[in-house]
Amino acid sequence: MKPMFSGQSIASRLQFWVGLAAALVLGLTAWFSYRVSRNALELQTNAKAVTEIQAAARRLDDFITRIGMLPRHIAVRQQAFGRDPDPGMVPYLRELLRQTPPDEVYGVYVAYEHANSKDGGGCLAIHRGNWPALTPVVYDYRDPRQEWYHGPKLSRTFYVTEPYFDEGAGNISMVSLTTPVFDQDTNFIGVAGADLALERIRELMRAARPIGGGRLATNGFTYLVSRAGRIISHPNEELMLREGSAGADLSSRPDGQLVAAKPEGFARTVIDGERRRLYWATSGVTGWKIVLNISEDEILIPVRDLTLYSAMVGAGGLLVLLFLVTALARRFTHPLVALTRTAAEIERGHFGQGMLDDLAEHRDEMGELARSFRKMAREIQTR
Repeated sequence: MKPMFSGQSIASRLQFWVGLAAALVLGLTAWFSYRVSRNALELQTNAKAVTEIQAAARRLDDFITRIGMLPRHIAVRQQAFGRDPDPGMVPYLRELLRQTPPDEVYGVYVAYEHANSKDGGGCLAIHRGNWPALTPVVYDYRDPRQEWYHGPKLSRTFYVTEPYFDEGAGNISMVSLTTPVFDQDTNFIGVAGADLALERIRELMRAARPIGGGRLATNGFTYLVSRAGRIISHPNEELMLREGSAGADLSSRPDGQLVAAKPEGFARTVIDGERRRLYWATSGVTGWKIVLNISEDEILIPVRDLTLYSAMVGAGGLLVLLFLVTALARRFTHPLVALTRTAAEIERGHFGQGMLDDLAEHRDEMGELARSFRKMAREIQTR
């Protein structure tokens, strides 16, 4: 078995070992830098996604709060008048609805606790489909199953119902924002409300563009879930609340159990063989959850770019280092080559006095060796 590096020059061996050591150092440095940068980038991406989803929840809260001022105004007017229905309430409701954006509010109303609900006089409602006429309400709205009335009556505060499809006044998907009405002695006298079309809320969700790797994500989407776990807004319209469907149950979705476990959070999951990340937050006003579902590969695009950049920098640095090592190896081994050639000439009896003069002028170890070698050669020649 031949020894390692048999027949190779010192320069070749120096190049190999120095290059190998440099490659290991650069490789470890690049790997450590990549890991640190990846962790920092993932934390930054997660923070941006959480910030975006929380901002979307705040925008939803602001929108609901703004529209919620309508039933509050109605309640204040009725409270100032007292227990009996305000005679000027119908013109007020009509004008109030006229001055609100059509794509936001579909109807406004007030229902009285002590009025006769069976003859249609207990609830004064104006909806765009019947404007300027009143919308007849002939059912018993005091029934506990009527959430828009029973919810604020029990909670005695502003109330947001579960979204529903209205098959009477508008035949659209909507949500009711209601507030209790009290007299001067804080006795409950009824409920004031505004019906909000869900399409406006869905536009808000579509405007909440998902962020992936610091850029707009192309393989991500945002969806909205009600307090009861029903999907209100989703890119797949088959899952949304619509006529004939209350909306898909969140628990039936591959990511549903993770989202349902906590009011807000972050989780990794695999859907249809693809790694994805989930970010979600809960609206403080409605209790609805806003969920961001995005591909993990898209989030890690900057990480892959960083990896490629680190590899290119490392390869460039290694090439430069090998070039320097080669140049230095040749410079340092040149005197040894000169001494070897001189020894061969002496062996053939062709030693010349000036063979080692250039090398002997060096002030380092090689110069000292050349001077000693030249002295020995002269002595041999003299003998």
